[in-house]
This record gives sequence, structure tokens and C-alpha cells, in this order.
Amino acid sequence: MLRQCKYAFLAILVLISVGWLYLQTGRSRPNVLVILLDTLRADHLGMYGYERDTSPFLDSFAAQNVKFNFAVTAAPWTPPSVASIFTGKYPVSHGFFPPNSRETAKSDHSVLSTAHQTLAEIFQAHGYVTAAVSPNPWITKEFNFDQGFQDFVYLPRAPAQKINDAAQELLGKFRSQDKPFFLYLHYLDPHDPYSPPDPYRSLYSGKLSKGDYSEEMLQKIGLYDGEIRYLDDALKNLFADLQKDGLLEDLVVVIVGDHGEQFNEHGFLTHGNTVFNVETHVPLIVKFGRNSPQSIIDHPVSTIDIFPTLLKAADIDPPAEPTLALPLLDYVRHVERGGVMSRISRKLQQRAFVNFQGKKLIVGGTQMGEMLQDDDPYSNIVGVFDSRSDADEKTPLASYAKLSELQESMQQTLKVAEELSVRNSESERPLSEDSIEQLRSLGYLN
Repeated sequence: MLRQCKYAFLAILVLISVGWLYLQTGRSRPNVLVILLDTLRADHLGMYGYERDTSPFLDSFAAQNVKFNFAVTAAPWTPPSVASIFTGKYPVSHGFFPPNSRETAKSDHSVLSTAHQTLAEIFQAHGYVTAAVSPNPWITKEFNFDQGFQDFVYLPRAPAQKINDAAQELLGKFRSQDKPFFLYLHYLDPHDPYSPPDPYRSLYSGKLSKGDYSEEMLQKIGLYDGEIRYLDDALKNLFADLQKDGLLEDLVVVIVGDHGEQFNEHGFLTHGNTVFNVETHVPLIVKFGRNSPQSIIDHPVSTIDIFPTLLKAADIDPPAEPTLALPLLDYVRHVERGGVMSRISRKLQQRAFVNFQGKKLIVGGTQMGEMLQDDDPYSNIVGVFDSRSDADEKTPLASYAKLSELQESMQQTLKVAEELSVRNSESERPLSEDSIEQLRSLGYLN
């Protein structure tokens, strides 16, 4: 009770601070920047307790703004995760579940339905100039991720500095237009195969105090951490340029991961496998314009909450439809919502619901081929975990008195998400051979 009162008071202070932001900026429609950090698990950053110095810039940026300690992705792989950020909907609502096989992709594949209003479409409709840069072959026009973007720049597998260069070109174009901008920048560097440039390639080695990793796994982790540090330095350069150009002070910024990465902690490598924290706990930092409050939000939030948060920051009314997404600083409604959900439907089928106190129910398969029954959260229980005290989620609670409450909350959330489901006739189409090969190079479409 005391803990909840503490954070309620903190949330009130944050809301009061945010309320003054735009009176001080003089701009009712601020410029907005969304930075997506592909495959970046939260616990490999200093701000979330990592022992290696992988993220000095991000740590500093978080300390000056609002850091969310328990941000949960809607899905632990890129296509449905980014679709959830763009639409403010869980995957079961937006319906973007790409195939996991090459043969299926040749005949038809899922795309992000144009029946959904994306952030970019809404910002454009309200007078913003909109642009995106993506190096990820999932986040392309072919999958309808260009909806609402006047400029959509696709740079296959481009490293962070090339994303920065493309961003600078777009910012140069924005200067000639008397409009605010909405810019989406997607950084791919921590994604496998891990190949950071020198000197980052040899920056980290040796054992870690946490985790019992093999020598081979430690080598992978060293390269992964090198990718993170390279990305962190590139982001430092980007923000230095924004500061030099006079854009940073009033800028609204969201920095978020789309999913994490597994190093055999739960029997798998890479991501898109399970809904344990290593794949679903992502970094989230928000700068709310000029004089952004410095705060830490400790309760679970979802990446779908970015959607209404950015619209509120720009004083734009959200779409007039029911939603499970809430502004990130709306503490009272987060308490009422009760928790957030994640889902994976690829190699395994699993769903997780984590409540406001951090207790997490996982249901579904633990072996390849085991199915997830959408209408039954009472069977195939993988476990209930205390995701705060056991962040690695290695030991399920032996008993949990409120299991039925977790199951009912999961079922109610799923029911509402299904009721919000929208489809159209454009949901499937063949995928080009070039796109298939690009996706295969990143470990997809096996």
C-alpha cells in the first residue's frame, strides 16, 4: 500500500510537470521523434543494472527524462511489435502475424492492414510532415509500414551511423517547411548476426557475474554488447547534431526497444521464441519536450501505450474507438487496467499477462508444436513468476493465491483485444524473392 501511494504521488508530480511543458515551449504542436532500438533487451543497459558499460549515453539521457523500469513489448519479435507501437493495439487486434516459413511467404504473407490508423497517418492529418528510416526488411513498404509517411527511406541492414546520415537529410528537408515533424528512426545494430565494427568488436569479453553461460555463449554476448555500445555512441552523435541544430530542447522523444534477445536462458537463441523477460522486457525512455520531468516509473506499462502518449503530447485527440492503450503517465487508469499482455505465435505459442504488482502468468507451449488455446487461459500454465524479485523468471512461484485473478485478467484483456480486431481484404499478398532472402539473412523464414 505504501509503495502504491509513493508512486501515485510521483505520478501526480510528473503529470503536473508535463502540464506546464507546452506553456513554456511556445509550440502547441511539438516536433516528435521515435527511436526504435531493435533487439535491445533492457537488462543489458547500465540504467537497468547491467555490469558492463554498454550504454553511457542512454543512461545519461534516461536520468534527465522519464525512464520506465518495466516496459513490456506486445510481442517479442519485430513485425507484430512495431505494428503494435504504430497502431496502439495488441497483435490479436491488428492481426499482423507474418509466416515463419519460406514456402508460405512465397504464396502469401500477412501485412499491416490499412484498416488501422497509424501514428504517422494521424500526425500527417494534423499538419505534420512525416518520415521514417528503416534498415529492417520487415519494416518496409512491402508490409505496409509506410502508411502515413510522406518519406519512407529503406536502407537494408544499414548500421547506426548511416541511419543518422539519413535522418540528417530528412531534417534538412523539414527545415524548408513551416510544419512540425514526426520522424521514426529504426536502428538494427544489436540484431543477430552480431558484427560490431572495430574497436567495439573486442570491447567486451570474459565471464559475467550473472548467469551461467558457456564460453561460446559469452563470445556471442560480448559481440552483442559491442553492438549496443556502438549504437549508444551513434545515438550520442545524433543527439549532439539535434542540439547543434537547435531542435533538441523542445523535441518530444520516445526511445524504445521492440523486443529483447535470448542467450539460451530459456532454451533458445535470439528472439521470437517465448514471452519471458529476456525477450519481452524492453528499454523505454520518454522526453516530454522542454523541461521534461526527471522521473522513474516502476509499474508495468506496454509498448502499445506509446500511441496515446505521443498524441497527448502533441495535443491531438486519439481515434474515437475503444482501446486498451493508455497514456504512459496516466497512473490511475494504469492501476484500473490491472496489467499488460504479450504474445508470441511462431516456434512456440505463448501468452503472458503481468499485473500491476509484477506477478506474471505465462500460458501456452513449452515444446515445439504445442498450441495455445485462445479461449482457455486456465490450461497449459507454464508458471506464475514474480518478475520483480526474479527478473530472469527461472523459478515459478510454488503457489500463488491470486492465480484465478491473473487468469481472469488475461482472459478479459484478450476478449477486449479480440473485439477491437480489424481486418480488410489487403491482409495477405505474395512476398518478393528479394525480401525473402533479406529476411533469411536475419534468421527468419527458416
